[in-house]
Amino acid sequence: MREFVNNFLEALSPLIPLILFLFKKSSVRKLKELMPFYYYTSISFIINITITILAYLDTPNNYLYNLRLVVLSLLLFWFFWNILRLKKSKQLMLLVTAIAYSVIVFNFLVIDNLFFFSSISNGALCLLVIFFCFIFFYEKIQTIDEEGIFSTCIFWIVFALFFYYFASFFIIITFKVITTSDFSNLSLAEKKMYSSLWATHNILYFISNCIASMGLLWKKYPTKQD
Repeated sequence: MREFVNNFLEALSPLIPLILFLFKKSSVRKLKELMPFYYYTSISFIINITITILAYLDTPNNYLYNLRLVVLSLLLFWFFWNILRLKKSKQLMLLVTAIAYSVIVFNFLVIDNLFFFSSISNGALCLLVIFFCFIFFYEKIQTIDEEGIFSTCIFWIVFALFFYYFASFFIIITFKVITTSDFSNLSLAEKKMYSSLWATHNILYFISNCIASMGLLWKKYPTKQD
């Protein structure tokens, strides 16, 4: 069970919402607000599977986490741009995104190597998505309608993203230590700690995908807009 959680749970978790997308295409996939999240889950699954296969083949794969960072951050920007309604929210979103990307680019040019996992850049993505979620929650509180904020699938997808990026932030910013450590020189206790840390991350990721799937499965869908 531990081996499955460590090696396969992260790769397979996006399949849960992805399967729902594929089987509910008449009510979900046609909505432009949800299409970026559909691509987010699809690309997450593809990259995660590739990472798992390379790990099984004992081939370096940490650079794929940085590739995933770039692709997913763009898709999440697209997703939140679609669902935010207030002009001020989008202006603030643009400003914070520019700052986050400046940190990411500077980090890759000056501090971290592109071919190794970057805790700084991935941590910046976590903070960026958390900020997007806060903007969404604040906007919903300010513009609450008769149905309430808990009744749509968009809310639960955003909550799922918030849950994962907030809960795993401290794991992600320490993951570079794990990937650059010489495991042959680590004690058994240290090896177990690092293994448990990433297993916890994978469980959080699995729960996040389950929450998003719950929203896709049971909650009301937004009205399609022109």
